[in-house]
Amino acid sequence: MYTHYDYLQVAPDASLAELKRAYQQRVLRTHPDKVQQRGQAIPLGTTETKQDTGEAELFQRIHLAWQVLRVPEKRRDYDIYLQELEAQSHGVIHDEVHLDELTYDAEEHIYIQPCRCGGEYALADQDISIGADIALCSNCSLRLKVNYTWDSELPTP
Repeated sequence: MYTHYDYLQVAPDASLAELKRAYQQRVLRTHPDKVQQRGQAIPLGTTETKQDTGEAELFQRIHLAWQVLRVPEKRRDYDIYLQELEAQSHGVIHDEVHLDELTYDAEEHIYIQPCRCGGEYALADQDISIGADIALCSNCSLRLKVNYTWDSELPTP
């Protein structure tokens, strides 16, 4: 799993100034218009992209990372989310689904899906707003990878 820190290529303890500088550098190198002007594509599967993803998606991930990490409250929430994932690092990703496949509970502001153990996977609007894409089961160590596009589906906190 790649974190917002990975996409900005900074350490988790980076200062706001370091985050901003890294964001500006990464955006200049990955913005789809800039890539087209240079007539070159960012090679997929290289250390530049950190994973096999297209330029537009990489740009979106970098932008989302900046949107989350530049706001102290969102950064704190994201760091807590990463700590929770690390604490349950023995978990296995059971399945990969799109956000549309989960049931939305409007009262609780949470997306849910049953797990095979009888528990349920849950991903809250607040988690999605910080870019979280792993839902943990309430009863077992299984995880659910949830795919969504940030530009149109992100709820406003």
